[in-house]
Amino acid sequence: MKGSIISKGKDTWKIVVSMGAGPDGKRRRHIETVRGRKSAAQKRINELLVQKEKGIITPSVRLTLGEHLRNWLAGYVRSSCSPRTIDSYESIAEGHIIPHLGHYQLKQLHPQAIQEYYTEAEIIPLSRRTVAKHPRLLSQALKYAVRQGYLGVNPCSLVDAPRWQPRRMRSLEEGRK
Repeated sequence: MKGSIISKGKDTWKIVVSMGAGPDGKRRRHIETVRGRKSAAQKRINELLVQKEKGIITPSVRLTLGEHLRNWLAGYVRSSCSPRTIDSYESIAEGHIIPHLGHYQLKQLHPQAIQEYYTEAEIIPLSRRTVAKHPRLLSQALKYAVRQGYLGVNPCSLVDAPRWQPRRMRSLEEGRK
């Protein structure tokens, strides 16, 4: 069985796609509801089968970005970073990223939302160097989500992050000339 379509009412279809056996040997299935014509449901099944062949199908977990960031900070970051880095990451995540983007489900986080956040972050009265850390943290967390199988593609890779440009230091000698 590759995929099946079940009618759930007028213009509503339940699709079931077999994903093969999981690591535990149990059968895995992807179940989704599609609204529209039956041809739209068949098109979605075809998309899922292509993704399955490419190996980028993600589990149907309704994990939000906020939950993922907290899990990433508590697990991966705590075990591999210095205490100062951990404090900095937690401050940025809890104080800025989670309040703005934390409500998005990982699968529904799109590059436009990330770009809007970067634009807003530049307005925040923080140093330019601190604002430049936000895209790095978000990209690393989402790269980890890709490695864990929660995302197929890191949406940060589709966004141009703001660049930090250090201010030019002026010496006293320059002012005297």
